[in-house]
Amino acid sequence: MTNLSILFECPICGSDEFRQVQVSGRDGIRRPTEAYECRGCSTMFRERERFTRHRLGVAGGAERKPPRRPDEPSK
Repeated sequence: MTNLSILFECPICGSDEFRQVQVSGRDGIRRPTEAYECRGCSTMFRERERFTRHRLGVAGGAERKPPRRPDEPSK
């Protein structure tokens, strides 16, 4: 189960949206998998908590900052 209380930001494209990957079985029924997919670049990953720019904040090693908008200059 993924922890939805942790901020997510794709380290590849910067998107803050992801979805759980689903597959269709032979019977045509769609079933969720344990994989997730970034909605910005379609990179697949299993552990959302590890696949995020906020990883250090999750581990307690750094203060967690809100994601930077793409049009916002870096400091």
